[in-house]
Amino acid sequence: MRAGFNNDTIFCQERAVVMTAQQKLFREVTMKKIIILGLLVLGLSGCGDDKDAEKTDIVQSALAEAEILSFVPADTPMFMSSGLSNDLYPDRYIEVMQDYMVNIANYVKVAFSDLNESMRQIDKDKQVMGDADLNKIEQFVDRWVVDGHFSKLGLKVGESQMVGYLVDLFPVIRIQLSEGHQISDMFADLDQQFTLSPQVQEQGGLAIREYTMDRMTVLAAHNDDYLVLSVAPTVIKDKLVTTLTGIEKPANNMAQNRNRLNAVKTRHGFVVDDMFVMDVQAVADYFINPDNYDAALLDFFQIEDNKLSPACKSEINAMLAKAPRLVAGATAMTDDRIDSAMIWEMDRELSQDMAQLAGRIPAADETAAFSFGMSVDILNSQKVLTKYIDNIINEPYQCELFTQFNQQAEAFRAKISQPLPPFIGNFKGFNMAFSDLKVNEQAANMNKPAEMIDSFKMQLALSVDEAQSLIGMAQMMLPQLQGMVLPTDGSLIPLKEQLPPNLMSLPVDLNSAYAAINNQTIGLSLGYPGGGNLSDLVKQEGQNLLISTTADAAGYKQMIEELFKLADMPQLSEEMKRQLESQKQITLNMLYWKQQKATVNFTDQGLTTRILTTY
Repeated sequence: MRAGFNNDTIFCQERAVVMTAQQKLFREVTMKKIIILGLLVLGLSGCGDDKDAEKTDIVQSALAEAEILSFVPADTPMFMSSGLSNDLYPDRYIEVMQDYMVNIANYVKVAFSDLNESMRQIDKDKQVMGDADLNKIEQFVDRWVVDGHFSKLGLKVGESQMVGYLVDLFPVIRIQLSEGHQISDMFADLDQQFTLSPQVQEQGGLAIREYTMDRMTVLAAHNDDYLVLSVAPTVIKDKLVTTLTGIEKPANNMAQNRNRLNAVKTRHGFVVDDMFVMDVQAVADYFINPDNYDAALLDFFQIEDNKLSPACKSEINAMLAKAPRLVAGATAMTDDRIDSAMIWEMDRELSQDMAQLAGRIPAADETAAFSFGMSVDILNSQKVLTKYIDNIINEPYQCELFTQFNQQAEAFRAKISQPLPPFIGNFKGFNMAFSDLKVNEQAANMNKPAEMIDSFKMQLALSVDEAQSLIGMAQMMLPQLQGMVLPTDGSLIPLKEQLPPNLMSLPVDLNSAYAAINNQTIGLSLGYPGGGNLSDLVKQEGQNLLISTTADAAGYKQMIEELFKLADMPQLSEEMKRQLESQKQITLNMLYWKQQKATVNFTDQGLTTRILTTY
């Protein structure tokens, strides 16, 4: 039997504004603390850099030289880092990202201004926070985040380092501060402005502040070199202060033993030490086999080893072993490009089975402001699902937690074995692209929805097994389409000449409406003169991916600015106009890149997301 504490529910969430008089004062103070301390977390964790360099053999040396890693347990199941390879970043990357810190600071300013205004609308009786408190928040953000663009907080691209990790399953963020920081003054101002009364102590060369909120304590420790943030249940925080703040370093730390990180880098081709690793199987093992760990968190929650039967432990471990870990990092970095990847690692059999779910995403205009494609092979998905249900039927789970799965397996298999409608089996994927939106502000102001869009460009492509059978089905269902001549050689089909009279009233300019069809792709183009390159696109094979997206910053910005012209529509409330303008500023502030392309697919390594960013 494990020694433990009473398992009262831990919570920091605020209840409704309407509360009893006896609760009111306590809740007001708690809400203020949450909001104020949220400033610190947002400001210090929202501006890391996820990047990369060029040569793996050279870059690995940066990991050994990063003194900050001496505070990180070598076996931490969660690890994230930023800035460990500062000396290896291209100069232009540092310049661009440091300039981008200005945008992030403006983003924080707009976000808090919007949050405060929303709070004023919700809390009209000022039961939680009054105008004076809300104004203090905005002024605090301006003083410490916007003014100096995070530099007062010790955050500068090319100088700061940040790591996140777990100690005894409690989260820790440690930041090596840049020169000229004013962290000590910031905390003094934080406490004074918002009348916070943390317990403050000096220990191990650190000034440690303890902010207690309900049953949890936020730890904020700092000296001239580091800032450390963590959280722990109040009743056991005294046992954890030295380990969470790093006064007591782990005996086996990453500065001494970086084998796990180097193995991740080598396996996935990450070129710098900035990465993310979450070992889901390792975290779960704390709760599956708690007797293997001396962990205060398990004691606190009274997690006992006999909670799961041996059969459950074995089968849950086997499930987790098939998809044990999530990793992310950069695979290339140059003066104008960053390639990054996020992989949910899976065993080869599972990954190969899941790869069959992808259908075919047809080609689309990648120069468009935005494109999005998705695919799924329904027939293959049916086969894969049947395989895993058959595994349950042939070898039922022995774990009592999965009894319902065993009982329902036969019925579920019968359901998914039903024949699919022809259209469902024929469909494989789609892709759509948008560009050059032009809004008619006069029509918007006169509340004429049908005339609000002056023009836009759009392409839509459908990937199918047999286009001709799909066309025949559509003509059977829609008699007005039966007279249309639809060649399937990929040539352009001017729709203005083909559509029946009752479809000519569509709210688009049909002079630029074209279709193109071959045996496996059906394409539609609107707004492109002469159909653009639609005929060439439908003749391309496309890609076997789950998801594909592209974005061009210039085109994307143009579309956003046009869309937000609708914020001036007179029928919109002032609150709605304010929110739309706020969202516009937030969106535009986050654009530092020129082009982005992302794909999602199952590979031999697992579920893989790859992002190519040109900046």
